[in-house]
Amino acid sequence: RNVLRGPAVLFYDVSLRKQTAITARVRLSLELNAFNVFNRVNFGAPITTLSDVRFGRVVSTAAGTTPRQLQLGARVSF
Repeated sequence: RNVLRGPAVLFYDVSLRKQTAITARVRLSLELNAFNVFNRVNFGAPITTLSDVRFGRVVSTAAGTTPRQLQLGARVSF
């Protein structure tokens, strides 16, 4: 059991936020979020079925992994 191990899954997420006052009562907030910022491929586990021709090979990416995504947001508070 658990003889074959897959490669590590690594994510690096970054969030930057800048808040400025437009007037005495109004503020503007800008936010940038970057998910999987280095765009690293996260491979899935190897095939563990002995009768499969591809036994021991990694043929897919890990479930739930995505390529780099950027998100920009703005918020006005008053």
